[in-house]
Amino acid sequence: MDSFITPRVNKSYLSSFVGNTVRLVGKVINQNSGTAVLESSDHQQVQVYQQQGSHYADEFVEVIGKVNPDGTIREEIFYNWGSNFDLDLYNEAIQEYHKHRELFF
Repeated sequence: MDSFITPRVNKSYLSSFVGNTVRLVGKVINQNSGTAVLESSDHQQVQVYQQQGSHYADEFVEVIGKVNPDGTIREEIFYNWGSNFDLDLYNEAIQEYHKHRELFF
């Protein structure tokens, strides 16, 4: 059975997944005219090129999209995650996820 894997990443892992689809959870810093800046779980900023009509309504979102060579993400879909989310705890989970990649990839 084929599966579509979308690894969970923070900013520091983006360069390992250029051209691939990933999941990034972040805090919305700003959004304007089709672009948004998110603070990823490792407290670095990531620029996201949003789909036409996308608008992040919550403070935290998950973006699923393709990683561009410049470290930006082209959004394919997003999910609002509310306003109460612990980025530091999530970052610890991301670190473990990548430490034990054989379990997930």
